[in-house]
Amino acid sequence: MSEHADPHKPLGFFDDKTFVMHTRVYFHDTDAAGIVYHGTYLHFAERARTEMLRHLKVDPDWLWQEHRLRFVIVSADMKFQSPAVHDDVVTIRTQYLKTTAARMVLDQQMSVNDKVCTSLRITVSQIRENGRPARLPQQVIDAMAPYLQPEEIDE
Repeated sequence: MSEHADPHKPLGFFDDKTFVMHTRVYFHDTDAAGIVYHGTYLHFAERARTEMLRHLKVDPDWLWQEHRLRFVIVSADMKFQSPAVHDDVVTIRTQYLKTTAARMVLDQQMSVNDKVCTSLRITVSQIRENGRPARLPQQVIDAMAPYLQPEEIDE
């Protein structure tokens, strides 16, 4: 008897309030020097955010079908610290920091063997079919609320 993965089951898991997902680096993820191409980290981060939302039952397909909303990136601040290379397993940790009327702010940290490769501060907004900004549905805010990790303000 063979086992088949459930294609609808989300990947990753929550460790307290942090969503954790692993992905392997393949040849197509690397550049000519054999290290992960800088733009690939955005793909890794996108996958982790999507899987986090799937866990919360508010994945992007549901948001489109039920509310005709799409997520769009407003800003992405990336810091590269150490390269990942072919066949590394990258751990992506996603922390949800803030929601405003139409935006979410998340921190994502990617590491190999507990050594940080890249960190990312991402701001995501929602738009309607016509491209206009929209508020998150209350159901999404309620689903994400238990995982909110507000930033501490330095005084």
